[in-house]
Amino acid sequence: MSTQRKSRRRISGNYSVLPNLLTTGNLFMGFFSLISSVTGHPVQAAILIFVAMVFDLADGPVARLTGSSTRFGVEYDSLADSLSFGTAPAMLAYTYALHGFDRYGWLVAFLFTAGAVLRLGRFNVSAKPGKASAYFQGMSTPSASATLSGLVLFLDWLQVGDSTRAWVFLAAVPLLAALMISNLPYPTFKTLRLSRKQAFYTAVGAVLLVVAIAAEPPVVLLLMFSLYALSGPVTALQRRLRRRPQAAQESSAASPED
Repeated sequence: MSTQRKSRRRISGNYSVLPNLLTTGNLFMGFFSLISSVTGHPVQAAILIFVAMVFDLADGPVARLTGSSTRFGVEYDSLADSLSFGTAPAMLAYTYALHGFDRYGWLVAFLFTAGAVLRLGRFNVSAKPGKASAYFQGMSTPSASATLSGLVLFLDWLQVGDSTRAWVFLAAVPLLAALMISNLPYPTFKTLRLSRKQAFYTAVGAVLLVVAIAAEPPVVLLLMFSLYALSGPVTALQRRLRRRPQAAQESSAASPED
C-alpha cells in the first residue's frame, strides 16, 4: 500500500466520527423540539426543527468530503430524520393547532408522521449510492417540516386565534403528507452546475436571502418553503404540457397517409 493511500485512510479515520456527531445534533434538536412542543413552547419547537435541518444538511457533505460515508451513517441519518422531521413536526402541529379536534386532531397529525416515514423508506430503497439525482420523488421530509414550522412562526407572528390556526393546520398537514408520498418531482440542486458569473450572482442572491430572513424570519421562511412546495406540482404540469405536443407529433407521424 502506498504512503499516499495510507495517509488518506488515516485522515478518513480521524474524521469518520464527525458526520455522526452532526447526525446526533440533528437527533438532539428533534428531541428538544418534541419536548418544547409538549411543554407549551411552539415557537421554540419550530425554530429547533430549522436547526435540526441545518445539521441534516451538513452531515452528508461532510461525510463525502472526509471520505467517511458508511452504511451505518446512512441508516443513522434516516432514523434521526424520522424523529426530527416526522414525529417532532407532527407533535408541534397537534399541540399548537390540532388539539382542539380531540382524537381527530392527533389522527391528522399522525398523517404527517406516516408520510414522513414512508417518504424516508422509499428514498432509502430507491437511492443509488454515488449517483446524484436532479430531482427528488416527492417533497423531502426536511422541506415539509420546514414549511410546517414556518407556518407556526407566521401564524404566531400574526397572532391569529386558536380557531383560525386549527383550520389552517387541518388543511396544511394532510397536504404536506400527501406531497411527501407523491411522485411529484422536486429539485435537489445536487447536479446544478454554474458558470463563474452565475455563481457570483447566486452568492449575491444567497446573501440577500439571509438578510431578508434576518429581517422578517416568519414571512420569508414560510414564503421560501411554500414556493418550494409548489415547485413539485408546477414542474409536473410543465412536463405534461411539454409531452403533449411530442405525443401529438408521434401520433401524426404514425398515422397512415390518405
